[in-house]
Parts: sequence; C-alpha cells; structure tokens
Amino acid sequence: MAWYTIRRDCCGAVERIQVYGPSDTRQARANRTEMRPCQACARQRRAVEAEQAAHQAAGQADLDGLPTLTGTDRQVAWALVLRDNTIKRAPSLATMPGATGDHLDWLLDRICERTDAAWWIDHRAGLPRDDHCWTALRTSLTDEQKAEFAALGKESRL
Repeated sequence: MAWYTIRRDCCGAVERIQVYGPSDTRQARANRTEMRPCQACARQRRAVEAEQAAHQAAGQADLDGLPTLTGTDRQVAWALVLRDNTIKRAPSLATMPGATGDHLDWLLDRICERTDAAWWIDHRAGLPRDDHCWTALRTSLTDEQKAEFAALGKESRL
C-alpha cells in the first residue's frame, strides 16, 4: 500500500489516493486512475446524459402523440425514457412464434394507458427484455384485459 498524489485529466483536480498491490504495479495503477473522471465529473456527465435522453424521449412522445405522464419533473423525465425504451422494444413481440400484429397493437394500447410516471419507475425491472414485452403490464391487468389478450391467442404468456 502506498499513497499517491494525482491530478485528474478531466478537471485538473488534485487528489491523494491509496493504491494497493505490488510495488512494481502501483505507479501504473495511479496513472490509470488519473485518466478516469473524478466523482464530480462522472456525476455531472451522467446528469447531462439523463437530461438529453429525457429531452429526446419527450420529443418522440410528442411526435407519436402519446399521453403526457403525471408526477414530479424528475419522475416524468425518467419515466419518459423508460416508456420510450419499452415502445422501441415492443416490436420484438411481432417476431415471436405465434404472435400477430394484433398482439403488438394490444400491447402498445396498454403501454399508452399508463400515464403515471411512478408506475413506470416502480416496474422498470420488469420492462421489456428480449421477448418479455408485457411482463410489467400483466401484473396490473384486469380480468377483462387478460381475457381480451387470451382471445388473441397468447393465453400461455399471462
């Protein structure tokens, strides 16, 4: 273990870091750490990227004529990105065996019904991955909606 004083390449901040490991590799580790952004710069970069993604998702939602989401400004910004990603991945449903365009239309209608930003955030873990486009939606379906979807021929997925 040894202490090194480094100057970050991102902003020029001077920090004192502790580097562990064999003495012949410590200087190289300290040099690599200098090239990484500091926590403040990384946090700022993530905030800018999130703002850009939310702005892009809001623009796309306006173009698509989607209903506005309700919640705090931060919730809405995050939920817009989640909803946009869900809509982009939903067409993968049409490539599944036995799926039809009716299934995709039905799913997109259910997606558009969700206007509460908190719902999108609370269910983000179940949002589309691979072919599971309705994982999060099915937990809140009414019996009538389940019957409607089953009539389309995908009752085994509910």
